Amino acid sequence: MRAGDLRNHLLIQRPTVIESPTGAVSTTEWEDDGFVWAAIRTSRGYEQRAAGTPQVATTWTHEIRARYSPYLNNTCRLIREGRIFEIVSVVDVDDRHLEMVIQAVERGTLAEENPE
Repeated sequence: MRAGDLRNHLLIQRPTVIESPTGAVSTTEWEDDGFVWAAIRTSRGYEQRAAGTPQVATTWTHEIRARYSPYLNNTCRLIREGRIFEIVSVVDVDDRHLEMVIQAVERGTLAEENPE
């Protein structure tokens, strides 16, 4: 892996579960947990139309390569310029702790998630 290929600055977020005072309701919020430089490649895309609606949901699947980090796993998500990438899997290439390949699915934007 060449350092010049790692030109995308990605925010790492971890889920935090917040329970109501009664414990009956819990919500998941995302907490910033650092950054990683990575190379992003679109590996596949598809469109899906919900039955009976004119809306089309587009999802792109991405391969993200970065230097190895033991703290990044499939409970995290990555943010790039407001775009949300849900991590599907993290692979330590050759089990050498040098490089990891992350399979991710784009899940919209922060603006869609938090409309104001």
